[in-house]
Amino acid sequence: MLEYSTRLNGEIYKSFVSEIIKKHNIESIVETGTYDGMGSSQLLASIGLPFDTMECHGMNFIAAKVNLEKFKNTRVHHAYSLKLNEMLEFIKQDDWTNNPDEMIELGVKFDHENPRWYYTHELNDVVSKPPQENLLMNLITNPERQLVFLDSSGGVGLLEFQKVRELPKEILKEKLIMLDDINHIKHYRSLQWMKENCEIEYSEDGRLAVAFIV
Repeated sequence: MLEYSTRLNGEIYKSFVSEIIKKHNIESIVETGTYDGMGSSQLLASIGLPFDTMECHGMNFIAAKVNLEKFKNTRVHHAYSLKLNEMLEFIKQDDWTNNPDEMIELGVKFDHENPRWYYTHELNDVVSKPPQENLLMNLITNPERQLVFLDSSGGVGLLEFQKVRELPKEILKEKLIMLDDINHIKHYRSLQWMKENCEIEYSEDGRLAVAFIV
């Protein structure tokens, strides 16, 4: 079993994100996977732009609301980023969640020795069911120039990336995609696609990858 740490709130990252936002004239930010609001959400909220972040777990959502309350530019949503049935089906069918041998061989990190069970449980065991589904797509299907930070459940990171790529080109060209956990099941495969098709900008330590994916 491989463990992975996911805190992203230091000054090195804030400086990188601030520079990226200024360079690309970003107007607002959307994040999947708020967790408790103390990691990347704090960083993104502190930038000052309109910021929407979503969390499916009820207790994490409540904690995030409290932890991000001081940021008046921020809306914390109790929601699934995509349609729940599509996420569950993706995890069920994904070769990597069913057989982690390839991940182990490549050195890709994941969160439990039984990834399919773990990521399914993560979406279903949410204390109170979110009142919204597919919020990510609802928030980014517009012509606004947005930074879209995909940081949701490890089992559906690739699906989120694929869904964003399906946006009409005239909308997608305005979306700057940021990935964390690029050596994790969440976005290892997303990054491989970006390497082959995009000009990527990385944070100084290589943890964050940012690109337009048209």
